[in-house]
Amino acid sequence: MATAPLHMKSTDLIKTEPLDYGGFGEVYLCYHATLGHVVLKTVYTGPLRSEESKKSLLEEGNIMASLDHKRVVKLLGVIMEDKDCSLVMELLPRGNLLVMLEKVSVPMSIKGRIILDILEGMVYLTERQVIHKDIKPENILVDKDFHIKIADLGLATCQAWSKLTKQESRRKSNRGATAGDRGAGTLSYMAPEHLESIHTPSTVKSDVYSFAIVVWVILTEKEPYENARSDDHISQCVRHGDRPSMESIPEDTPAEIIDLMKSCWVHNPVQRPTFKEAYDSFLPFYKKKFEPLVEKDLCLLRQYYDSSR
Repeated sequence: MATAPLHMKSTDLIKTEPLDYGGFGEVYLCYHATLGHVVLKTVYTGPLRSEESKKSLLEEGNIMASLDHKRVVKLLGVIMEDKDCSLVMELLPRGNLLVMLEKVSVPMSIKGRIILDILEGMVYLTERQVIHKDIKPENILVDKDFHIKIADLGLATCQAWSKLTKQESRRKSNRGATAGDRGAGTLSYMAPEHLESIHTPSTVKSDVYSFAIVVWVILTEKEPYENARSDDHISQCVRHGDRPSMESIPEDTPAEIIDLMKSCWVHNPVQRPTFKEAYDSFLPFYKKKFEPLVEKDLCLLRQYYDSSR
C-alpha cells in the first residue's frame, strides 16, 4: 500500500458509503486518489480551539502511524479541520469481529487462529509500550483472508485524540461522565480493578483481562453478560469475580483455550500472564491442533460467508 501524507484534507476524500465497523464515531468507506479505497473515521465535529491542539493531534497521529505490524490496523492520515477531526485508515473488507461472528458459523480452527492473531498483535503493541484500554470485538477488524487486525488503539492511548473522543461523546449524549471517560474500556470488557476504583491506572494486565472476555465472545458468538439487568449489575458481577457463563461455551472447545481464557481473567492482575507468555504457551498448541485444519476450514468459511451476503 502506498504511503499517505499524514496530514490530509477532507476534500482529498470522496465518501461512498457508511460502514458497520462498530465502536465510536461515524465510519465511511471513501476513495482517495493515491491510496484507493480507505476508511474514514470521524472522531470530533466541534471547533478546534488552538494551533497548539492541532500540533498535538498531528504529533500523536505520527506516533499512531509509526505502528507497523500485520496485526495492527494501519493509520494512513489524519484530518484536522473545524467540524471535522478524522482518522484515515486502511480498509479491512469484512468489518469487525463481532459482526462476522454474528453473521457466520466460524470453524474452531479459525477461532484458534483469530485468538493467536490477537495475541500476536498485542505482543507487538506491548513491546512498544502501547496500552490499548479498549479491547473488544468491535475494535478487532477482519481482512479478506479472515486474519484480524487490532484497531482504535490511538483513541485509547493518545491523550489529544482521546480528549476529542470524550468531548464528542458528551456533545452527542448531553450526559456527564461515561464509561469511556474512565479510560479503561467498555464496561463488559473492563478489568475488575477499574470498576473498583476509577483512579486505577490502566496497565498491560488490564488489556489481558479484556482479551479474555473477547476469547469468550469468540467461542460463544454471544455478547458477554447479555442477561444482565443493567450496567450496575454487570459492574457488580465483575467486581465480585463473576465471569460470563461457561455453559455457553461449546462442548468441543479444547481445554487449552479455556485454560488460556481463565488464566487471563483472574481477579488479581498480578496473576494474569503477559501477552508474550500467553502467546508462547498457545502457539505450540495452535500449530499442533489447528494449523493443519486451517486451509480446509477457510474454504468452508468463505462458502458460509459468501452465501450469507
